[in-house]
Amino acid sequence: MSFPIVYTTIAFAFVAEGISWVRAIRQTREELGESGIPLVRYLRESKDPRIKMVVAEDTAAVTGLLIALVGTALAQITGNQAFDAGAAILVGLLLVNVAIAISRDTKGLLIGEGSTREERERLRQAIVGRPEIEEVVDLRTMYLGPRPLLVAAHVDFADGLTSEQIEEASDALDRELREAVATVDQVFLDPTRSRG
Repeated sequence: MSFPIVYTTIAFAFVAEGISWVRAIRQTREELGESGIPLVRYLRESKDPRIKMVVAEDTAAVTGLLIALVGTALAQITGNQAFDAGAAILVGLLLVNVAIAISRDTKGLLIGEGSTREERERLRQAIVGRPEIEEVVDLRTMYLGPRPLLVAAHVDFADGLTSEQIEEASDALDRELREAVATVDQVFLDPTRSRG
């Protein structure tokens, strides 16, 4: 094995992947803006699979190159090629884990994942904050893609409201739900009497 060629190849790949990784992190931080959400939490909760895939792939590539470098260095120092082979196996396991994590994460979007508990609570508070609404009978949410969130709610309107007052309250509530959770795209309200 020609170790200078191996080290040169790893170094070149590390620089290329490192630049890509830094750009991915920088772009993700720009998307975060001034939200104050930590980067790791944002990556975990984001519904945009593109962001997660790019950051995960670049992170795995940089980590894999470091593992390969250590394996090659140990193989050169000890003369035992098992270290190089072991590093290759570890890189393979790393890639399998990244693939499983990404597939698990994007599965939610394919089967209609709902919003987070925190988002649902903000939506519920916005609904019950309207004086025309006595109770939220049922609240359902579903992401329709990386960003658009559908909100469907069965709400018990106060007795004695006219149809015009219900329409006005529904329009106001639509705006308030969009303010409560920025990703709200569609709102469906169903006037439903409380079961109690």
